Amino acid sequence: MSSSLTGKVGYISFGRALASVSSIIAGAILSRYLTKDTYGTYRQLWLVYNTLYPLIVLGIPTSVNYFIPQLKDEDRKAFNAQTFSILTFGGAILSAAFFFGAPLITGIFHNPALIPVARLFALIPILTLPTLYYQNLFICLDRPILVAGLSAGLAFGRLVAVGVPVIMGYGLNGVLIGLLVFSFVQLLIVAYLMFRPFGLRLANWKLGLLFEQFRYAFPIGIASIVGTLTKQLDKIVISSFFAASQYAVYANGAIEIPLIGIVTGSVTAVLMPEFVRLNARGKPERLVALWHSAICKVALIILPVMIFLLIYAPEFLTLLFSSKYAESATIFRVYLLALPIRVTTFGTILLSIGLSRLIMRYSLYTLVLNIGLNYLFMKTVGFVGPAIGTVIATYFIAYLQLRKIASVMNSSLRAIFPWSILGKTIGVAFVAGAASIWPKLFYSRLPSLLDLLYGGGTYAVVFIVSAVWSKLIKKDDLKNLLREVLRPK
Repeated sequence: MSSSLTGKVGYISFGRALASVSSIIAGAILSRYLTKDTYGTYRQLWLVYNTLYPLIVLGIPTSVNYFIPQLKDEDRKAFNAQTFSILTFGGAILSAAFFFGAPLITGIFHNPALIPVARLFALIPILTLPTLYYQNLFICLDRPILVAGLSAGLAFGRLVAVGVPVIMGYGLNGVLIGLLVFSFVQLLIVAYLMFRPFGLRLANWKLGLLFEQFRYAFPIGIASIVGTLTKQLDKIVISSFFAASQYAVYANGAIEIPLIGIVTGSVTAVLMPEFVRLNARGKPERLVALWHSAICKVALIILPVMIFLLIYAPEFLTLLFSSKYAESATIFRVYLLALPIRVTTFGTILLSIGLSRLIMRYSLYTLVLNIGLNYLFMKTVGFVGPAIGTVIATYFIAYLQLRKIASVMNSSLRAIFPWSILGKTIGVAFVAGAASIWPKLFYSRLPSLLDLLYGGGTYAVVFIVSAVWSKLIKKDDLKNLLREVLRPK
């Protein structure tokens, strides 16, 4: 990647890093101050929200990445206005679904405690959905610093809104009221910033552009719905068959480490407009080269973290959520096994070349497979079975998408993906892991924090030295990144 693109990724990653860290801290606080049943109820609320909102937004936020780079100023105004209005309407629908559907949600999860809190939670969707696309918009407008600063500020505000009420003893209702206040303030601030470049007008639509947006976004939306169901299916199964307290244990293990959303998400957000431009100019070789460069850099972060956390999963989760959730480590380790293919978002390439309907079809195949795998492994393996099924399904859709990318780019599966670099990175990470693990074999009763500090320090030093020696890490890349970050703006 060029130093300019690397700099953008750096800014956006910083903002997302703070958001992800604040989310983990919030989960750690709630895990300690709420009972397992109450915390499980809270996680079930978000499970319902995260499962339903893709059905409402139908790929509209993602469409911003495709249209804004190609539209003229006047059309951008109309596009922004219609996007905000569509998502506001969708938020109202989801809020109504939470309020009136509370008894149905309770019946599915067999948790009577959900009815009153679901109705209190019902106001959150209408306040949050309208601003879902702010990062997509500001990235396309070349405002990465604004994305980073806004993400960081909102992350801190959300942490305060969740943490302060529960620490003061106001329980789950206090947490939800805090989130409502925060969501309202967030809506005012973000909406103002999104409309400031275009003028504060909503009645600025263009019917033809609206149809184009829906035509592009609808297949993405369907794929997103199916993809979300695939991703959340194991949690829905566990929540439906086990008590809220057991779901709390599963949910704390079935977390995606922040680096996925921070690094892969940031790289995808920055590169998709570039992919669209390169495809429009008929330069597939440069598109693939840029993609490979991004994958190799992301792998240098994600894969070493995967190996380290596979070794130190019990200590990591105990430190985060307390010893109450030490048994979540098994689920966590299963989820970590999906990271080798999470070094990129394969669908980004297909979206950038206009193959959104194909993503929808692949997502449907994967959902059907995942339903069967969840049922099979639930019956044969038990509590950890749905996690295994979900990871296998994740590899399946990655294979389908990668095979299509190879076909479109007139390449082979072997050449279209930098397999050797990923294998080399994992090999170096294993060497670092072997160097860091020996204290665990002799001093198994060290506190979790000391284990992580000593093991992490040893692991990091050995990995960096080995990566530089093996030329996985190049000095020029570090210099370019530092130059971009320190360059006066």
